[in-house]
Amino acid sequence: IVYSILPFILFGFICAVLTRRRFSKKVTTAVWIAVMAVLAGAHLGVGLASYDSSVIIALMPVTAYLPVIIALFILSRRSLSGNIFVVSVALLADVIAALVRKLCIVYVFGYIAGGVWASVLCAAIVAAVCVAIGFVVFRFLRVIFRGGNIVENNSWFILFVTLLPVVLSLYRLASVADVTGTILLLSADVCVFAVTVAYIVVKHKNISLQTERADIERQIELEREEYRMAEQKLELGRRYRHDMRHHFAAIRGLLKQGDTAGLEEYLNSLDDGLSLIGQRA
Repeated sequence: IVYSILPFILFGFICAVLTRRRFSKKVTTAVWIAVMAVLAGAHLGVGLASYDSSVIIALMPVTAYLPVIIALFILSRRSLSGNIFVVSVALLADVIAALVRKLCIVYVFGYIAGGVWASVLCAAIVAAVCVAIGFVVFRFLRVIFRGGNIVENNSWFILFVTLLPVVLSLYRLASVADVTGTILLLSADVCVFAVTVAYIVVKHKNISLQTERADIERQIELEREEYRMAEQKLELGRRYRHDMRHHFAAIRGLLKQGDTAGLEEYLNSLDDGLSLIGQRA
């Protein structure tokens, strides 16, 4: 039962880490801790207390995984496709840990040794794999998934790519142990998981670069508009200086001629022109 609980804890951890919170951080964290503690503790306690834990392990998809998926859909405000993709990523990580568990049982108990130390070694190997996968998800996918939807209408093939190895791995886990086939399938699952993570990270970087490029282009356009307005102001300033020189020259000419009536008429025309400009403005 311990070997089955470890992949389940990894599954729940990934669902919790990739949740796009519908509620506050404290509420979401508290609910996830409570759900995982109750489910893992109940299954581990019942499994250790019972003589045969195979029935409990067989019922875990309904009694353990399904409540976690329901909690994800309740606590996350992501779209349906986004939540399904989170579940597929978590299931892919889960089956990788489960295949490692199966190989450990075959090699450690079948070829190396048995007893308590073999169980401890198997648990340590499975735990190390779960920690490594959890670290990758936490380090590279947490911020990306919490920022928004990952799977758009044109990216459903990613969901298919992640679910196909999950189905094949579940079939392999339920069948008779075939070491070669299990190793090959485990290698394929690890490759799919790595490619999926790399694709999401690269896609997120491309979207960020496109957003930054759009912001830079918008800023450049604003600066161009400001430059055009500055040029217009400079042109208006040059025209204003030219007009004022003309007006001063005309006023000086009228003063030299002693034509006060003409000067008064000229000033009145300037005043009317300024009034007209003010009305248009």
